[in-house]
Amino acid sequence: MVDDADQNAEPDWLRNLPIRSEEIGFPADELVTCANCGKQNAPNRAACLYCGAKREGFAEEDKLDVRELEDWENGFNVVLRDAGGADIEKASDVIAEITSIEREFLEAAFDTGKNIPIMRAPSDEIAQRTSGKLDELGISTAIVADAELKTTTLPVRLRSIAFEDGQLKLGHFNLDEFHTIPVDKLILIVVGTIFEDRHESVERRQRKGSKMLNEMATSSDEPVIDIYSTTDPLGWRIPASGFDFSCLGAEKSLVVAENMKKLVARLAQAAPDARVVDDYTWLRSLIEVAWPSDVRKDGKLVAMGKRDFSTVFTTSNATQFTKYSRMQWRLLYEEKV
Repeated sequence: MVDDADQNAEPDWLRNLPIRSEEIGFPADELVTCANCGKQNAPNRAACLYCGAKREGFAEEDKLDVRELEDWENGFNVVLRDAGGADIEKASDVIAEITSIEREFLEAAFDTGKNIPIMRAPSDEIAQRTSGKLDELGISTAIVADAELKTTTLPVRLRSIAFEDGQLKLGHFNLDEFHTIPVDKLILIVVGTIFEDRHESVERRQRKGSKMLNEMATSSDEPVIDIYSTTDPLGWRIPASGFDFSCLGAEKSLVVAENMKKLVARLAQAAPDARVVDDYTWLRSLIEVAWPSDVRKDGKLVAMGKRDFSTVFTTSNATQFTKYSRMQWRLLYEEKV
């Protein structure tokens, strides 16, 4: 018979196991006392954890106090231009340390060499300091403010394009209006896809809880093309749905996706000096880090006299693509001025 005391006794391997294998905090003699409130802080903080006061004498190279911004705030985006011959692993380690951005993301972004927003900073000062540190590491960046991208103003949607004697005649969607620009003023063509996922659930709310009555999930994707002239930072948008592809003539296909590809080629042929940016879709997972897709929640009463409620979650990258598209114009504009 096993004695109760023996049964409850810890085995030797468990008794001798250390509580933790390494120190996860800072030693007491390394903590820094806040001059404002007198409380102690970790030595790598630029501002007091308790009162928010900035720490005097904090070196430029020390960790930046970066916070996640709300959608409505005006951020300052640090955008990758060229990683060149930089030591990507070292640069990723340094920037991850001072900004708390995931190292794996930074390494993947630098490795692409594409124009990707790597951080949405809460102030121009933090964006400039991050950009300066990247420059020291051999990585070229640009800073683009949210205010410059004007995402509250949608691109002008087009229903048709006509190629006429060195001119592009742009037909506005749902309006009997046209805008004409010289073909040689077309400087940028950005190709992308607008994705939308919609999840709807209907539940009956009762005193003892709720009962799920129905759930439905749908998704859609629509190829789009944004085009820009030398003087228009907001651009015009060509949607796959509702667009008249008669401008393709005999090359017009019965498949919309094929028509979109042919239209990009036709535009590029008409304006050979225009830059074509067609990497958005495969870069989208990296762009999500700084510019996540919008998620909207809507709820409503399904029927009067009943306790049935509908909740709809909609996820869309429409704003994200608009920011990416207009960012390309900004970067191109800076190159030319």
